[in-house]
Amino acid sequence: MKKTLFALAGVLTLALTSCFEGTGSSYTSTISRVVTIDTLSSPVKLVADYTGEEFNKFTNLRTPEQLAQFDLEDALRAEVLMQVYVDESYTQTWTMLQGKKIDILPVANKVPTDSLKPMTGWQLYPLGGTAFNPQVWISDRYLNVLPVIPSGKAGKYYLMPDSVVSDTLHFTLKASYDTDESKSYYEGIKCFDLSTLCDTANADTEMSAKMKNLWSAMEQHRNDSMTIVLTSLFDIHYYQKDTIMEQSAITNHFRPYKVLDPNKE
Repeated sequence: MKKTLFALAGVLTLALTSCFEGTGSSYTSTISRVVTIDTLSSPVKLVADYTGEEFNKFTNLRTPEQLAQFDLEDALRAEVLMQVYVDESYTQTWTMLQGKKIDILPVANKVPTDSLKPMTGWQLYPLGGTAFNPQVWISDRYLNVLPVIPSGKAGKYYLMPDSVVSDTLHFTLKASYDTDESKSYYEGIKCFDLSTLCDTANADTEMSAKMKNLWSAMEQHRNDSMTIVLTSLFDIHYYQKDTIMEQSAITNHFRPYKVLDPNKE
């Protein structure tokens, strides 16, 4: 069973309308994307994950104050639904339709004291405009994943720094939740801000050392490309047997300077 997400990212719905008086046809497209919101740009700019598309020509979204119309007044990340109307002369008119804020979580700087349990999976997320349907991906300085757990309600997640191998950072995602084996809870996007790796002031000894190690690796590769391998424990059900298995997924490439200097263009 697959949970229906806020919008079917990557699905482009075309409503074609013939224009008998003009030389062509007009049409309307509805587009959904996962975006980072740039309120320092004028007008406000939405930058799509993975594709890097920039949307800033909305008729109804020009200033940061207007984000409140879509419950995004304090959002940095969001799932958005947009509409573009293209007339017979190919002039585009963009309208913002809906927005859903994505909460941003920090990298864990302490070893969790919760009871930690395996997950049952990570969802594939169809990023709009591409054939890329990742389990884990990076956009700007944010790592994203959608866990599935055997529970009737949302869990709590910890992104744990681990190690560095060449130009690859290794993290572990751990989960805490109330178990209900009869149900599956499909989480929304869990978004972790990698720039919080530098927040070692209140970190415990074990986590502080690992955080500094990963941060140092990004400093060394500041202007290069890096990837992240994310690992979790999964409860795999097959042939009436349960097996706890460690599995990993690798992200797309990212530029470390976007993590090291998050406010710099």
